[in-house]
Amino acid sequence: MNPPFFNDTAIGSSWRAVRQQFNLDPGLVHLAPMILASHPKPVRESIDYFRDLLDRNPKRAHDDLQQNDTRVLRSAAAYFGCSPNEIALTDSTTMGLGLLMTALELKPGDEILHSRHDHYSSDTAIGYAVQRYGCTQAEQSLYDLLDPQNTTEQEIVQNLLDGVTGSTRLVVLTWVDSTTGVKLPLREITEAIRLLNKTRDPERTILVAVDGVHALGVEEFVLSEELCDFFIAGCHKTLCGPRGTGILWASPSAWQHVRRTIPPFGSELIDCWRLGMSDTHHAIGRLMTPGGFHSFEHRWALAEAFDFQLNIGKRRVQKRLHQLARFCKEGLRCMPHIHVLTPHSPHLSGAMICFDVENWDPKKVEEELFKKGVVASASTGKTPHMRFAVGLYTRRKDILAGLAAVDALKDSDCPSP
Repeated sequence: MNPPFFNDTAIGSSWRAVRQQFNLDPGLVHLAPMILASHPKPVRESIDYFRDLLDRNPKRAHDDLQQNDTRVLRSAAAYFGCSPNEIALTDSTTMGLGLLMTALELKPGDEILHSRHDHYSSDTAIGYAVQRYGCTQAEQSLYDLLDPQNTTEQEIVQNLLDGVTGSTRLVVLTWVDSTTGVKLPLREITEAIRLLNKTRDPERTILVAVDGVHALGVEEFVLSEELCDFFIAGCHKTLCGPRGTGILWASPSAWQHVRRTIPPFGSELIDCWRLGMSDTHHAIGRLMTPGGFHSFEHRWALAEAFDFQLNIGKRRVQKRLHQLARFCKEGLRCMPHIHVLTPHSPHLSGAMICFDVENWDPKKVEEELFKKGVVASASTGKTPHMRFAVGLYTRRKDILAGLAAVDALKDSDCPSP
């Protein structure tokens, strides 16, 4: 049962045409797609279509669950350049992290190595794994948190390797740090781990798991073992997918280290259970997709988000967003009262720019900017910073408005609590 609409390839003919696909408040400047992004027209139409279908005949819509899920997986696989069988559907990055961390084959004596720059959800999920398996965790700083803009790829890779021990079995990384905007040299890290694994016994090889939510919809990449073993991301940020959607991907070899924890759904899976048959002949991504009832109209509209990005062109999206991010960083660096944390190099940064305003608390900056009609966000890390982010619907004029609002703060003091 396919929706009676399609992604028009003409949408990507100009960035003006792309922006017109979004129902954004014209009275605001939108510089926070890394929190929740607006839905483009094809995604909105798809949600409406499936919502109407569920309202009119919910039982029939549920009967088509596998067909609709498969449609999403095919679009996701086309976007990621992988097999649809390798992808599990989730509701968010947090769900994917929790699902993976409590499903891996870990045991007492194993160690999870992670960076000091991870998000709350990642740190907490790792903590659950430690409690569940009796393994240990080790934290490693990959760069100077006080001066991340001057870090290098070599420094990051070496710092990570310095944290590896004979007990390390899993490395958990955040590809783009939501507090500093630093983008890790992921391929170089994974290659270094691969070389290290050649010197280890097969049962002691190290797996690499990545929270990639702030790279998804920004960077051009293919999901393969050369990038990482596990990739977890919500799809409702810069990808502009339906809210409450996400994916968990693993390479075929990495999936072998995962045990199922939440029963999947589907009529043929239930038939296997009823007949006492094994269901292991099904795709591992399908078996790892949590069952139960979800916001199906949003999940099934995820196909349109991937198709929308592909119609624009992944390389074109990456070039555009990196250009906008560089323009924003250059503007911020011209202001003496601003300290930019995010590296200037596109190899170590993406679509998010983190900075401090002298004598201002980041949350107060967020509040002050909103008074001026600029929607931006302070980070929620242990050491908060202010952030601007760019996305599909960002214009240079939006960045100029954000820069002007920040520049105006140099002549004023941060309000008292």
